Amino acid sequence: AAETIDQIRQRRLVAGWLVNRAIARNHLPEAVSLYLRFALLPVVQLLRARDCPERHDYLFRYLDTDIDPGDAARVDALLPGVERLRELSAECFAWQDELLQAAPG
Repeated sequence: AAETIDQIRQRRLVAGWLVNRAIARNHLPEAVSLYLRFALLPVVQLLRARDCPERHDYLFRYLDTDIDPGDAARVDALLPGVERLRELSAECFAWQDELLQAAPG
């Protein structure tokens, strides 16, 4: 956990710059990916280090029971696209199946 906190601290400025650059360029898939990796995930890692260090590597799993309920709600509020997640997931996996059928091998 200490190593993770140190990495987050060292990457903080560059991470923010990467996310904001992708947003400014309107590279939305990249922006969302970077946001999840460099903005939201580090918040969750810091919360876990504070609230449940023994399960620091559980990432997003069991957040609703492992961290302060107010913080869990705040993380939920920072998730992009959750209002349509079931629909988007079904559409994405259907497309994935279509691509897999056409893929070599």
